[in-house]
Amino acid sequence: MLSKREQKIIEKLKVGYDSYALDFARSRQGLIWPELQKILLTVEAGSKVLDLGCGSGRIISLLPSGIKYLGIDNGQKLLESAQTRFPNYSFQLGDLIYLPKLTKEKFNYIICAAVWHHLPSCRLRKKLLLDMKSRLELNGKIIISVWDLWHNPKLKSKAFLSLLSFHPGDVFFLGFKNKDYRYYHAFTKYEIKRLAKKAGLKVEKFSVADGNYYLILGL
Repeated sequence: MLSKREQKIIEKLKVGYDSYALDFARSRQGLIWPELQKILLTVEAGSKVLDLGCGSGRIISLLPSGIKYLGIDNGQKLLESAQTRFPNYSFQLGDLIYLPKLTKEKFNYIICAAVWHHLPSCRLRKKLLLDMKSRLELNGKIIISVWDLWHNPKLKSKAFLSLLSFHPGDVFFLGFKNKDYRYYHAFTKYEIKRLAKKAGLKVEKFSVADGNYYLILGL
């Protein structure tokens, strides 16, 4: 069960992304960080791929043909855009915090790009790792990217700490046409590795590039 704080932040993000869906999808076309591109190009043909927080499906163009792909997002309009652009791929409406209820399949690759930092508590961030772990094939990989807010002056200057929050690392950004605020968690590299270890996952690769932290996790 979600706390009132968690529910409020998640709902605010959902409404914001949905109201800005078409503009957001257009702004993200062709914009994939070079380090993430390199990682995605290692995905093997014929794999089963789960894309959490898939949005308009922008990573699909970097994945090999012949994969079995499922994209999950809680934004109806973003999924409609994804289905229009990629009619041969499967998409599902749902919130990734309820992943065990959304799919019973196991996957060779689970990708969570620029999404994990939106989860508004350590409890939910760890839960998602455990849920991804439960849906991972034996030799599968979890690929995660999150913003590195501590070392990005441009992003850091736009963030402000919430006076209503006592959770270390919680920040809010003015976004969505400057009409609302988006929640982010400012991860440290030590925190990320610690969470992965607590979830029983091995950090196979950790890198910092393009203003992001990147992880490849395995069982």
